[in-house]
Amino acid sequence: EDYRRCKVNAQAPPLPRPAVQTVRAVLRAFAESKGKQRQRAAKDGLPDSVAELQAGLLDYFDASLPQILLYDTERRAHAKAMEAAGEGAAPCDLYGAEHLLRLLTRLPDLLVHCRLSAEDAEGLGEQLSELIKFLDTKAAQGFFYAASVPAEAPAPAMPKAEAPALAAC
Repeated sequence: EDYRRCKVNAQAPPLPRPAVQTVRAVLRAFAESKGKQRQRAAKDGLPDSVAELQAGLLDYFDASLPQILLYDTERRAHAKAMEAAGEGAAPCDLYGAEHLLRLLTRLPDLLVHCRLSAEDAEGLGEQLSELIKFLDTKAAQGFFYAASVPAEAPAPAMPKAEAPALAAC
């Protein structure tokens, strides 16, 4: 649907997104929804895996957005939005949940370059699954740019791109 809306119908989400709809805000809301889990971990002396996930996804998002998460039709708008936002602006403060979902679909290709233990990979998979469920429950609450797309428009697969070199691994 995202591909059809952006490429076929030329209806990319407007930039910048309202502050409550940015990738940073969505991930912050997810972290806040995990408050009890985070409190238990802190009480048990365990690392805050939710904060680690949030920080890692923000880093990955900002590094990968201009290289592999934008459609060709969105690149000019990206350059203009980043310029208008000023020096030091981060993509995660301009883009919304649709682009975060693009990252989540590309994440397996990016994580192949990281050295994760089986235990860490399993924990990450569980947390990402929880994030996707969270996004699903919030879809009707304005996290996503709602645009109508004709059902008959085809949805070809996105071309495979080289993963950017990311220092976050």
